[in-house]
This record gives sequence, structure tokens and C-alpha cells, in this order.
Amino acid sequence: MKIMFYYITTHKTLRPVIYNEGIAVLSALARQAGATPALQRIDLEDFQTGNWRVDQDADIHAVSFASQQAGLARRVIADIARRKAKGLIVVGGVHATVCRQDVIAMDEVDLVVSGEGEACFQWLLDNPGQPLASLRLPNCHVRGREPEPLAKTQYVDINSLPLPDRTVFDKQLLRERPEFIFSRGCPFSCAYCANEFFNKHFGFKLRRKSPEYAIAELENAFALLDIRPETMLTFHDDVFLLDEQWLESFAQGYIARFSNPFRCNTIATAVSGSKLETLKRMNCREVWVGVESGDEQYRRTVLRKNVSNKDLRTAFALIREAGLKGVSFNLFGCPGETLENVRRTYELNRECAVGDTITSIFYPFPGTSLHDQETAKGNLRELTDEENDRGVSVYALKHYNVAMDDYAFYLRLLQDHVQGLRLESFFMRLLMACGVNIITCMGTLKKLPGFQSLLDAYKRLYRKE
Repeated sequence: MKIMFYYITTHKTLRPVIYNEGIAVLSALARQAGATPALQRIDLEDFQTGNWRVDQDADIHAVSFASQQAGLARRVIADIARRKAKGLIVVGGVHATVCRQDVIAMDEVDLVVSGEGEACFQWLLDNPGQPLASLRLPNCHVRGREPEPLAKTQYVDINSLPLPDRTVFDKQLLRERPEFIFSRGCPFSCAYCANEFFNKHFGFKLRRKSPEYAIAELENAFALLDIRPETMLTFHDDVFLLDEQWLESFAQGYIARFSNPFRCNTIATAVSGSKLETLKRMNCREVWVGVESGDEQYRRTVLRKNVSNKDLRTAFALIREAGLKGVSFNLFGCPGETLENVRRTYELNRECAVGDTITSIFYPFPGTSLHDQETAKGNLRELTDEENDRGVSVYALKHYNVAMDDYAFYLRLLQDHVQGLRLESFFMRLLMACGVNIITCMGTLKKLPGFQSLLDAYKRLYRKE
């Protein structure tokens, strides 16, 4: 059996996504069953230039994409249906879960898999050539049937799965930027995150790969990719520091076998001195913590992230005292955001003395309560494929939350910035969240000291000369 995965992604240069855990696990299941999997990562430029192909001989054409790439995915799926010689078109992933009906409505799709896909994929592997009419699994929609509501089911035991198959991905990219995920599930249901939908419809259950499984996965990846000892690893778990007992056990195996620096994500309330000491022994360099907004009430009530400013100040202080770099996540352009919210975000980052910032512009992901809220208001604008291709870098609401008359405020912040606080990316996103076209504002910006560093940051974000 031949399986071709088509992974529809954001722009490979501007917003590169080089690894997908779900595809890696399904590919491993395929190899375990004696099938032959292959993968194509397809962005808008690939589609427009014909830099991709339909595998004529594939028995399964498996397509995965997020909601931002739904428009491009429709065109890819239509091309697969038109050009394939045989095989089923199976669609899974985030959009097939949070906007299930949208995918069911695609006439070319034979099977829509919502939520985790291992059980359905294993059925396809175990029953080659069997008509889909005999498939009776929850959250799997076969073309022609009446759609059934999503159902809570028994989660897969992730420790029973084969090690993720990284051979189908670009080895050079993964060698340079190795990524790992050692858990599934997030205990938090923030109003801007797809985890809100998953927790609501499937029920929350945090599952971790055992320390032994995680170490075996690392060893497998190191052997396959020839990862150098100095290469920075990224552990993408939503809350890496949630379970101290697991962390300590994993640390023992990691320290015995590896010396690579790494970065990880956590929530401020999970940070403690003892956990950070363990991270330090493991050669962790960066701990990424979600700030989102510096306005505590706005963070709690609108974004539904139940973290206080005190929690954040304490977490970043502990990270700094441990000799690690604290990196903040910041989210601009959210519904109802005011100039005062933005000022408080800026001030909180200063107070926390963050080592670096990661900033995004709010994108109303389908399946989140903020998406539903702004849809009801008629406040979502239609984005072009080119805009969606850029990932979370465009403003998706019709109305700007902060008046353009307040532009002078941002210039004052920038002046503060160039006096010592290096937050180029922070300010670039902030300006764009307010609808500021950087190129057309060159005359004003050139008057600022440190203008060149700002322009360099803009070029790094969008590769514009």
C-alpha cells in the first residue's frame, strides 16, 4: 500500500513549519504495517508554480491543514481528485476537526477524520481495498452518510504507538531545527486557542510519553538526523513543566545521553525553583512563557488565560535567577484591546526583564470562542490566500482596536526601545496590529535613532528589501 501525505502549510520561508507530530505518527503506523509512506509540504508558492505532484499510484491521499490554509487546501484537493489514477482522499488535521462541516461539504473527499486519527488510519491499513461503508468509528465521516456529532472517545495510549517517523520530513531542516513533542493535551482553554475546542468536545486528558519512550525517540532522531551536540532542540509541549516527577525522571535519562541545549514552553503558574534547577542541569537555555496581554483583567476575562501579573513577575524572576533566558509570548490586536492594554503589555515586559519576546497578531481561529464572538459581530474580514500564506502575521478583523491617531504613542515607545530595550519584533507586530504600513511610514520612522535595527527586524519578518 502506498500513502501520500499532503501537508498544506504557511509560507516555507516566512513562517516555516517543518514538522508535524500527527503525520509523523501516522507514517510510523504505515511503515509498521508494511506500507510505503511519503510526504509533500505544499505552500501557496508551490501550488502556483506547480512545485508539487499528485502521486498517481497512491492508495491513500492523506491531506492535513490548519484553518488558515483551507482555501489553498480546497484547490489542492480538487487537483488531486482530478489527476489521481486511484486511491481514497482522506482529510484530517485541525481544520477537519474544528470546521468539520466545511470539509464534509467538499465533494472530492472520501473520508473526514476529526480529532485523533490513529484508530481510523489503522483501520485503513488493516483493511486494504475494503469499502468505506464498513467503517464504523466515531468522528469519522464517510462521504454520502449523514454527519454525526463529534463524540468523546477513549484516547489512544501514546506509549503504545511506534516512534514518530521523521524520515518523511526534510532531514536537513530537522537537523538544523530539531523539534519534539512529548505530550498531548493542554489543561487550559484560552479563548484564542484551538485547545479550547478540543477540551470542550473531546474532554481534557493530559497524556505524556513515558521518560523511556521520550529518550528512545530522541535517540532515534539523533541517529537518523545526525544532530550535532551544540544544536538547539525545541520541546513543543504546551506545558513542559506541569509534572515535576515526570520532568525529573526524564532529566535523568537526558543528562546521561545528551548535552544539547534546548528550549521549552510553560505557563507561569507551573514555574518553580526546583523545576528550573532541573532544567539548568539538563542544559536548558530558554523558557517560553505566555504573557499575551499585560492587562491582567483583560487577560483573564477576554482571553480567558487565568494567570496573574504577579505569577508572571515571579516566574520570570525565577527563570532569570536560574541563569536561563525567559522569553515572553505577546498577542496584539485582540478584540476590544485598547491603547491602555498595549501600554500595560509593554510595561509588564519591562518589569519582567524578559530576555526576548515572541509576538503575534491575533488571528480568530475557528473553534475558539473569540472567533465565534467576532463572527457574530460581523467583524471578520475575508483574507486572501496570500495573506493566509503568511501565517499569524496579518490583521483579520475589520475594525482596528486602537485608533490611528494614537500612532504617536508607538513612536514614543520606539524611542524608549532604542534607548536600551531590544524588542524589535515586539514593536513590529504592535505597529502592524494597528494597521501601520511600515513602508509608507519610512519618512517618520527614519527620524528615530536606531531606525536601522527596526528596518532590519521588518526585513527578517517579511523578507522585503
